[in-house]
Amino acid sequence: MKIFIYNETNLVETEPSDKVDLNSLNDVFAFCCEKEAERVLIHSEGLQEGFFDLSTRIAGEILQKFSTYPVKAAILIAPGTKCSSMFTDFIAELDRRGGIRFFENKTEAVEWLAYVK
Repeated sequence: MKIFIYNETNLVETEPSDKVDLNSLNDVFAFCCEKEAERVLIHSEGLQEGFFDLSTRIAGEILQKFSTYPVKAAILIAPGTKCSSMFTDFIAELDRRGGIRFFENKTEAVEWLAYVK
């Protein structure tokens, strides 16, 4: 993980090789707290296997943790990632709520993180 500043906002970014699962997510939140960052950019390559399959419930469990912490998240979906229509509907619902959004473009994700309330 690394920290960077964009538009005077501290942002944490996971590396594509960083594993992000139910166990390591607490480390992500701790790193955010340590760096005084309330925004995190997560690369989908590091997400736990099965994340994009709603039947595993992994996405719901991981994203539920964000309701506990005051951290906004942008998830950068890697090219070629397969999402079912149900997962696409799930993404649309999350996008409407505002705390977690999915992006295919890093620039757009960083812009959103820097300006989201």
